[in-house]
Amino acid sequence: MVGRQIHPLERLERGLSTEGLGVVRAYSYPEALRWIQEGTAGLALLDLSQDPVDAAQAIHTMKAAAKHLPVIALLGKKAARAKGQAELLVEADDCLFFPWRVEELLVRVRTQLRIKALEQELSQVTRSKQDLETIFDGILDSVEIIDPHYRILRINKTNPQLYGLRPQDFVGRMCHQIYQGRTEPCPTCAVSETLRTKRPAFAELTHNRVREFAHQYTYPLFDERGELSGVICYVQDVTEKKLLERQLLQTEKLSALGELISGITHELNNPLAAILLYSQLLQRIKVGEKIQGGLETIQREAIRCQKIVQNLLSFARQHKPERVLINLNDILESILDLQEYQLKVDNIRMVKRLDRKLPSTLADPYQLQQVFLNIIINAHQAILSGPSQGTLVVKTERVQSPGMDRSSRPVGSSWIRVSIQNDGPAIPPENLKRIFDPFFTTKGIGQGTGLGLSVAYGIVQGHGGTIYARSQPGQGATFIIDLPMVKPAEKAHELAVSEAGVCLEGRRRILVVDDEEDLLEGISEILKMEGHEVHTARNGRAALQMIENCNYEVILCDLKMPEINGIQFYEQVKEKDLLLARRILFSTGDVVNSETDAFLERTGCACLKKPFRIEELKEAIQKVLSSCHLESGPEKRS
Repeated sequence: MVGRQIHPLERLERGLSTEGLGVVRAYSYPEALRWIQEGTAGLALLDLSQDPVDAAQAIHTMKAAAKHLPVIALLGKKAARAKGQAELLVEADDCLFFPWRVEELLVRVRTQLRIKALEQELSQVTRSKQDLETIFDGILDSVEIIDPHYRILRINKTNPQLYGLRPQDFVGRMCHQIYQGRTEPCPTCAVSETLRTKRPAFAELTHNRVREFAHQYTYPLFDERGELSGVICYVQDVTEKKLLERQLLQTEKLSALGELISGITHELNNPLAAILLYSQLLQRIKVGEKIQGGLETIQREAIRCQKIVQNLLSFARQHKPERVLINLNDILESILDLQEYQLKVDNIRMVKRLDRKLPSTLADPYQLQQVFLNIIINAHQAILSGPSQGTLVVKTERVQSPGMDRSSRPVGSSWIRVSIQNDGPAIPPENLKRIFDPFFTTKGIGQGTGLGLSVAYGIVQGHGGTIYARSQPGQGATFIIDLPMVKPAEKAHELAVSEAGVCLEGRRRILVVDDEEDLLEGISEILKMEGHEVHTARNGRAALQMIENCNYEVILCDLKMPEINGIQFYEQVKEKDLLLARRILFSTGDVVNSETDAFLERTGCACLKKPFRIEELKEAIQKVLSSCHLESGPEKRS
């Protein structure tokens, strides 16, 4: 209450207090303004009976201090003739003329307080509505409200944006018409099920106009009488999730396939090693020309099998990312060796134009295998989809960048280019722009994930190179990969042992441990022919007993054996004689085993991969001898 008159205001104050309203009296406008600014006033009663001229400005100032403050003006007898009455009535929320009756004042106070409460509730509802609309439109998945007649009542912005339309373009239209182009509701749709059962429902949607895969969730809406008034429909795009699940499943299959290949190749490598060694042994015996030719054929085909197995293992195993100095021709040759038979069966001619003077590059060979293999398989499939047999051309060359081209290379830089060309159907221009996009594929369901070329793009980019495709009608397609050339660093020193023509000078005592009897005898025979004393053991337990009684300069031990395997054998030898453990040369046909890889990396032990040739065996033994600096022959233990 603001005013100077004592008795009338006291009477009003007592009346307001009786109603349970807290009353604070201010005797001046500045004093009242301080109360209002502190936010403690819920309503202002302003006594203007003595000074109505400044009333409008006073009320305006109060309302400016508190936006929603109701102000009731108490006016005297002369207020009707006051100069500023019209302005006063505009500024005040209500006016009470003298004589002021408490009952009438209480009614007006209650009315203004109720109006204020309703305004605050309305403001809160408005804010809540705005917040809900913001949340509704901000949901990245599609949300819509559909009435019992399948008419869209409300929709957020997600779906209209996918269709290139506005939300108002959807409102009032039937959901099955706009999404499926149907005249009747979809029988398998979750909306239909919820309208039928009045319960939440779920459906999987496939191949609609903007989504490959989607999950549809619907929830019933009821009015105040409990009658079904509509359905909330929530649609989540799960295309990427589905494709990732497929990719994960494919990865798991490949992992299982890798384990299978590992086991098979181990079983193949042992007999293959025996075939290769015995064919070389027999070639040292003087036989007829016809038999000699047969032995050469056996050796050649065994080496061919060895190469195939090694290439299979290379693709099957998991590798740590590691960049080394490589020649791209070698990687391409290994891939083409694997693909050669299938290309031949499908009447596809393979043309290799590999620059034999191609410089090296620094790269991860296994990642580049993945890139080239994916492109070659795609080219193979593209040719098969054409009308007749075709040609696959693989070319490597060194290129000099003429300037700043599409890969933003510095002027005068040297690059290694790999071109893979097929004469199958051309890639349509609209697809050519998207072939490196993740999940983009023109293949049918289950025939591709759309990740192969996008992964290849990422690998090449990560190597500082570029990959792109060219295609013209009637000319097939060409994929071009440019990688930076790297000059190999000068060698600090030459290896002490030559890679070719190794000769194990002097008689050495060698222990050979292997559970494959044929291979054990073959290795033993070769080393004996070289003039060495050779002892053999068919398992790790027998080998441990033999080293108790005899010194060996080299132990050639198979890694995968029953009872005591090569790793366990090494650990037991190491406990007794660290120097002897350093003389162990391992051999294995299981080169995909992660435990084996970790062991060899941890110990630094040399390992000879089966099948191996005689020269490779001699080289490996010589390296072990050289690394241990053994100069004298063995001595008997006492």
